[in-house]
Amino acid sequence: MLQHEPRNVSPQGKQNVYFTCHPDDHEKYFRKIYEDIRKFSSCVVWYSTDDEYTDMEYEQIRLMNLFVVPITTNLLTNPMCRTLRTDVPIALNYKKPILPIMMEDRLVELFNKYFKNMHFLNLTPNDEITITYEDELKKYLNSVLIGDKLAEKVRAAFDAYIFLSYRKKDWKYRNELMRLIHKNELLRDIAIWYDGNLIAGEDFNQ
Repeated sequence: MLQHEPRNVSPQGKQNVYFTCHPDDHEKYFRKIYEDIRKFSSCVVWYSTDDEYTDMEYEQIRLMNLFVVPITTNLLTNPMCRTLRTDVPIALNYKKPILPIMMEDRLVELFNKYFKNMHFLNLTPNDEITITYEDELKKYLNSVLIGDKLAEKVRAAFDAYIFLSYRKKDWKYRNELMRLIHKNELLRDIAIWYDGNLIAGEDFNQ
């Protein structure tokens, strides 16, 4: 089951981050990484301790704005764990940013086997001149996640909003209708909302 922190905050209108790791690493690293992220962003951080997803959960996960992955020996020596088997491929397939955080030393070669030349954040950089982990995390989050003020500006930039109601089996017509609306020059600055934009935990009535 998908869960999010902070639990008392509605994910409505927030940036959504998905934390995924080897099951044995969750208790060890989730709280620290969650608190580090929340220092610099008011996003909602999601996670799941289940090995498989329902179809609905899969759809929710593919809509996440960022995937955060603690890199450990547990993870890199167990390629069949859900993170490497499912979550990283989802992120790559839907072109979602992935933030690998190196939690241990001497894992670069093994890391490159699964993540190729992806840049990672090093929790304990050895080089004294290197930018600190916190500074690099802040810079990264600011470049990937939209802050509340910017999100409000984006919302204010639209002239009007459309709520699109449809039967599930008519989803192809829904897409066609959205394309037709935005083809019209007078309607390009209209935002279209439909239930595919919902994230688990959001208040549908709102």
